[in-house]
This record gives sequence, structure tokens and C-alpha cells, in this order.
Amino acid sequence: MWQRIIKSTIALFACLSTAVTLAGSLPESGPLENIYDGQAPFRIKTTNAGEHYYVKLTHPGSTVPVVHFFIRSGGTIEADVPLGTYELKYATGKDWSDAESHFGPRTNYWKSGKRVTFSFDGNQYAGNEVQLIMQRTGNLSRTKIQKKQF
Repeated sequence: MWQRIIKSTIALFACLSTAVTLAGSLPESGPLENIYDGQAPFRIKTTNAGEHYYVKLTHPGSTVPVVHFFIRSGGTIEADVPLGTYELKYATGKDWSDAESHFGPRTNYWKSGKRVTFSFDGNQYAGNEVQLIMQRTGNLSRTKIQKKQF
């Protein structure tokens, strides 16, 4: 009986240890979930300034992501996203926690100054490319927002 309890305890301890490791590990760049039906191309390029990115597209006025991505510092992702007009919001930081806490208390939250539209004109899909890189001649403004607005 004691052997069974010890084996169960060891197995539980191994599961808890794995969960703690996974919670703090850095995800690969790409979609955090792949449960949406995407048609229009979306490319996001980030700077290699040491911070990682959690990017999401939401319906205007919403905080619920239609799609969301993790992008490692300096990374680029390409994905197909659902048709529609969305607000682009992103969080930046160094130490990833999870999709709820993002990068912990040092997370910076941003909202793009313009909406992004993905469409189909009957012949081809129209997508977007966004460079989350501060540029002197850039055309994507951003506004710092609070976590509750994210």
C-alpha cells in the first residue's frame, strides 16, 4: 500500500513540476490557438530589442481576441485570419507568464492607431503586413492602454 501512495505522490509531483515549467516557458512564435477559419493573409514583423510580443485582433470596442499570436523578439509570423475589420492590440515584455497575465506586472499594453481590414473582393483576398518596429517614417501610430482595455 505504501508503494502505491509513494508512486502516486511521485507521479503527482512530476505533473506539478511540468506544469510550473510550462507556465513560464517561452512559446514558439505563431498562433496561440488554431481554432479559427482564416482566409486573408496577415504578416507581423517585430524588432529584436529584447522584448517579446503578444498580439491580438479584436472586434472594435471588444477585448476578446478573434485571433492571437505570440511572437518572439525579432520574429516574423505569417498566418491567415478571418475576414473583417479589427483593432490591433499588443502587449510587450521579457518574461512570458501566460495568455491571461501576459508578461506579468511589467507588461506594456498598446493599441494601434488604425484598424486593420481583411477582405475578399470576389477574386482575391486582401490582407495586411504590420511591422511593430519604431520607424521615423512609419505610418502605424500606437497608444498606450491599460490592461483592462486590452
